[in-house]
Amino acid sequence: MLNPELKSLNDYQQFVSHTIKPWSRERRIALAAAMAERWLPVYETFSEEEDWGDPSILKRALEAVWNCALGKELTPKDHLLLKNRVEENTPHVDDFAVDLEEVIATSAAIEYALNCCMSDDNTEDVVGAMVSGFEGIAPGIFTGLDVVSRDVLQSSQFRDFLENEMKPQVDNLPEADEQEVEVLRQELMSTPAAWGGRVGPLPSEVWESPQFTEEIEKTVKLRKGLPDILGVIAQKIQTLRQNFETPETKKAAEQTAQNVWQLPQVQDELKKQLELLELVGHMTQINRQETKTLRQKLTSKEIAGTVAPRPDPRMTNEAVFQRYRGYIEIDLKHQMEHENNKELMNVMATYDGLKSLYFSRWASRYSRRNYVLEGFPMLDVAARNALLERYSKKDAAVQGDPGWDEETRSSFELSYQYLPRIDGGIEVRTPYEPHSYGPSFRQLCIERRLAGDSDQDIWNGVAQWARHRPAAWEDEDQRKKKKLAYATPELGERLTRELSWRNTNDIDYPWATEVAGETWRIGLNDFPDDLMYTLVIDEKAVGKFHDWPNCWHR
Repeated sequence: MLNPELKSLNDYQQFVSHTIKPWSRERRIALAAAMAERWLPVYETFSEEEDWGDPSILKRALEAVWNCALGKELTPKDHLLLKNRVEENTPHVDDFAVDLEEVIATSAAIEYALNCCMSDDNTEDVVGAMVSGFEGIAPGIFTGLDVVSRDVLQSSQFRDFLENEMKPQVDNLPEADEQEVEVLRQELMSTPAAWGGRVGPLPSEVWESPQFTEEIEKTVKLRKGLPDILGVIAQKIQTLRQNFETPETKKAAEQTAQNVWQLPQVQDELKKQLELLELVGHMTQINRQETKTLRQKLTSKEIAGTVAPRPDPRMTNEAVFQRYRGYIEIDLKHQMEHENNKELMNVMATYDGLKSLYFSRWASRYSRRNYVLEGFPMLDVAARNALLERYSKKDAAVQGDPGWDEETRSSFELSYQYLPRIDGGIEVRTPYEPHSYGPSFRQLCIERRLAGDSDQDIWNGVAQWARHRPAAWEDEDQRKKKKLAYATPELGERLTRELSWRNTNDIDYPWATEVAGETWRIGLNDFPDDLMYTLVIDEKAVGKFHDWPNCWHR
């Protein structure tokens, strides 16, 4: 059996590529088909248990790949049809409460196998099919890349690039062809919309108005220029990644990837894939009898894909707190670099310019809070839900005039329509709806106005909220430096008692209990900028702590 020295996924990819490069196109296709088929039972089990998807679609696509390995060409039309059907029957992680990594990886392997049929040099697609098996059982095998890319996309440098370099390029795209504009107008005119108390297509005069015509022309221009624009953006992202990817973060990501590579389920999958490589490599020829014999072996326990046991993916409150802190530390560093650019700040020093800057700063911080509270599965669901309810009710309770003039108000309202809804962003579409992840921009402005601040102090106050370094960071650093489990021994002793708690319907102190004649309450803090909880005994704050003790029952 093959027994190469493989220390990482990258080593394995290079090994597979080097091994199969001399093979015939048909033998490589057979390997990709076999790789997909050994995982197909995972999809079938999922489909039966969840009553979703059609395994026959995936089987049909797989049969087309096997036939291609036997010499029957797959037409571009059939390739596209089968690929689209496979994609339609691939579940989305947001739609199911169960782990789907292996199921999605099965679909990905079949798509790679289909692609193998469309070119003579199909080595890269075969390697992709093989790697899908690892992605299914160890989703963190490419750890590090997603976090760096997200930081780049949310950075002030990237936003400045879009505004200062890409916007002029978009504005200077060639004028739209009148016929293309008219075609798009006709498409849009049939789109239903809510208007005048009913739902249906908008009146034709709306679409023919100068304002809509201008927007349609912009859309047509952008469609035609998008390929070149995306290329420039991709290059910029790659350049900015180098600023975020320090030697320390790169080393940490590489170490994490190596740790994942050594997981038992990964090594088990590696062993099976090496066995498969050897089986296909030793086939006398690629014919119907040989492939039939091979396919009979793919369901054996020595070859078939196995769903790996999953560790609990949910994160503690402390882990979420630390992850959020890491993001904000990076953001504050880049904000400081931005604000130290005196020439740029002088240009923005006009009153209206600073309003936009402060709004952008608030949106960035708020989006980070949204992201960590929604983007990571949390163990403490009860606290998370209570926290979101608390933020929403407190924001809704603040009423008054934020002090925006008509131009500022219109600008902020328009900004809400274009703020991203993924990777954090703002969950509502107007400044006036209750915000669930912290104070809204509107709330901050009203509170400062009610406190008697001047207009400039109001904007400065918003900026201060966006760039503040929570006191909890220093407190946590000191606690860890002293190697303490909790801030004080008194707090630690109380968190180890066996207690039952009741709900209070108080958004600030959602849980309470009585202990030896004392009233104990649990307060929610400004998480994730602060620790999640504060223990209060008879109105005295005993201390803050991250996670709900296992010996406490609520």
